[in-house]
Amino acid sequence: MLLALVRSTPLVGFAGRDWVVFGGLAAGPMLIGHTGMNYALRHFRATTVNVAALGEPVGASLIAWLVPAIHEVPAPVTAIGAVVVLLGISLSLGAGSGEPYSPAREKEPLTADRSRGGEEGRGHAR
Repeated sequence: MLLALVRSTPLVGFAGRDWVVFGGLAAGPMLIGHTGMNYALRHFRATTVNVAALGEPVGASLIAWLVPAIHEVPAPVTAIGAVVVLLGISLSLGAGSGEPYSPAREKEPLTADRSRGGEEGRGHAR
């Protein structure tokens, strides 16, 4: 917003369709992307979810290419980069421990007392 003020770019006066697009750009990633990440964290390890999230730019490039209203054809270097990213993701996800993920087997979270160094915050001045 500060940059818009410095450059004298108007922040009002857009058509109704533009506001729908702005709302979709704000709500879509938040509702679908962040909610999906939170849901995935319940079922997969955090490292798995975060490595898989590296594919987001590849997916965004595909959507921009396939949606007729956008139809932004990726440059060859973008396609090569997408292949490298997807190979990296597959190598990383394929290098897992091999045992299925079970949230119940994870260590129990730190409580306030345990995070201060043990029982009753042992070792810390009160």
